[in-house]
Amino acid sequence: MGAEVNVFEQRMHTFSKNVFLISLVILTLIRTAHAADEAHDLLKRIVEKYGKSSGITVRFSEKGDGESNKGTLSFRGKDRFKLDLGNRTVICNGKTIWVYTASEKRVTIDNYHANKNSMTPEFFLTGVPANAAATIIETNGNIARLALSPAPGSGDEAWGFISKVLLDVDKGDTRITRIEITDANSARRIITVQSLAFDARIPDGAFNFTPPEGTTVVDLR
Repeated sequence: MGAEVNVFEQRMHTFSKNVFLISLVILTLIRTAHAADEAHDLLKRIVEKYGKSSGITVRFSEKGDGESNKGTLSFRGKDRFKLDLGNRTVICNGKTIWVYTASEKRVTIDNYHANKNSMTPEFFLTGVPANAAATIIETNGNIARLALSPAPGSGDEAWGFISKVLLDVDKGDTRITRIEITDANSARRIITVQSLAFDARIPDGAFNFTPPEGTTVVDLR
């Protein structure tokens, strides 16, 4: 069982990078403060737009660490989400989390715990420090590039392995079009948001998973 847990944790770490990349910014801006006036005003509008949405669906592509992926992330609230990467799918209904690999016809199931499954949207909603430094570093037409980093005095480990986040945001409708994550080793991952739907009607069934016939089930609950 210990080996299975390790496999599950490794899968969660790999697959959930994508959840992190797209949801880090969208879900943690609710707790971001201490920005310069213009940046603070923009952040405030982003918070209102994303925080009040009844459901959000994002189509994206990402590059980094010699990898490239395309996927869709749908989420509702802070603990229901579905990340679809084609061959791999991660689904959470707030109580149970499934990690399914289609090519292997294998699914790992576990209870959802914010601490254990720390690369989930809820972790970034509740675990990121409540303060951050925010600055608009560049403007190109209606698109502003917003830099977020741990606030001075918050400590080197304030955001774990993340050192900086850059957002490209439309100042008119506050849509995020690009996200760049830089880690402590200066490695970058770049997310391009291809489409983003607010107040998306996401059915409850989207956050539950029934393994297809013939699937190998590893149940860690």
